[in-house]
Amino acid sequence: MSQPEKVRITAKDYATIAEMLERLEGEVRAVAPLLRRRLDEAQVVFGHDIEPDRATLDSRVAFRVNAGPAHTRTLVAQAARGGRRAELSILNARGLALLGLRAGDSVVTAPPDGPAERLRLEAVLYQPEAERLAGGVPGARALPSGAPA
Repeated sequence: MSQPEKVRITAKDYATIAEMLERLEGEVRAVAPLLRRRLDEAQVVFGHDIEPDRATLDSRVAFRVNAGPAHTRTLVAQAARGGRRAELSILNARGLALLGLRAGDSVVTAPPDGPAERLRLEAVLYQPEAERLAGGVPGARALPSGAPA
């Protein structure tokens, strides 16, 4: 699949990004235009309306870069100090590009420090909104709104 028609993010993720924009300092200010564009272009939905196979903040995702090997990371607003390998911040071009995509979607992004990359979201392995809808059962997946049981 090529560029997704419309990126969808939760209202909570929208608020997190908007707050980040107000607090950006130093060299991370360079990502401000990308964050603003994501807010402007995204369709915002409530957490209970987001599809369980769509990447949200705190989702664990599997993705590929330029058809290379799969990587698994948790999308976070800001990576913990010391940079855990399993986290991918949305202050990073890859993290921001994956946020709001649905499994199977691909997007081309141009990191500030390198050539353009094609990212493909292979799977959403964990999504906090889906877990909440499933009653907090780890690994359980809630059905999308209107899906037959």
